[in-house]
Amino acid sequence: MSPLAPLCMELGLVFGFLGLVVASYIGTTLALRGYFDAVSFEAVQRREARERRESESGTDGSSAED
Repeated sequence: MSPLAPLCMELGLVFGFLGLVVASYIGTTLALRGYFDAVSFEAVQRREARERRESESGTDGSSAED
């Protein structure tokens, strides 16, 4: 066994662990981004639907009192 074998094994473990951490970070970030994009998309859809209903009913949601 070469004297560099333990060092190579340790480096392999370190790089493997770092790869796992990076992959977890990327996966979590993408999952959260997808979740929050979906939530904001749904909010926009609800707001647009509400605005359409208000415009169809003839009210714009604002009060006429000044």
